[in-house]
Amino acid sequence: MIYKHCLTRNYPIHVSRLDYDAATRKIWGGLNVLLINRQFGGEAREFLYRDHQFIFDAMSDFCRFMRTIRRSGAKFLTHITVRESGFSMQADCYTFLKAATTLKTYKVTFCFKHKGSISSHVDKHYADMKIWLLHGGVGLEGALERLRKVTFDIGASQQGVLDNRNGAVIKVITPELNRLCLQWIGRHLLMHFGEFK
Repeated sequence: MIYKHCLTRNYPIHVSRLDYDAATRKIWGGLNVLLINRQFGGEAREFLYRDHQFIFDAMSDFCRFMRTIRRSGAKFLTHITVRESGFSMQADCYTFLKAATTLKTYKVTFCFKHKGSISSHVDKHYADMKIWLLHGGVGLEGALERLRKVTFDIGASQQGVLDNRNGAVIKVITPELNRLCLQWIGRHLLMHFGEFK
């Protein structure tokens, strides 16, 4: 099929705030090919969004992108990375994430402006994330399945994520530390469903 040939990429699609032109409603990275006409856009969007890694510089870019592609495009997104997060945009980000019904991976960087223990960062994510985790009335297993798609990260110059034990700056989220973060959120989910013992 021509759409698959034209729109399949072997590299991530990087979305930056510098690429967005609100006046003409262009989509980042030359993706405005979908705007040629309604039929082309409707038939091609699945091939563009499905199984591509979309990397956003900031949560504001992700939210702007989701407003642009609407639910009809968002439902095909499978891999999302948000490099810079902020508490003011987090709730909007997770609200938009509800439309990404085929999501496989979601990688998000802890907030740059907040300085505190890693558990305080995770707690704030959970407070905003539960709108997505519990969306559609899913039970505990459905919420945990969504949670398993999440990977936390720290920016290269970030100094505000501190070790709970000694207050040292955490420079990298190892797989083990990410697992502990997800377990912490899992405890919140167990409490929400009244199953925490």
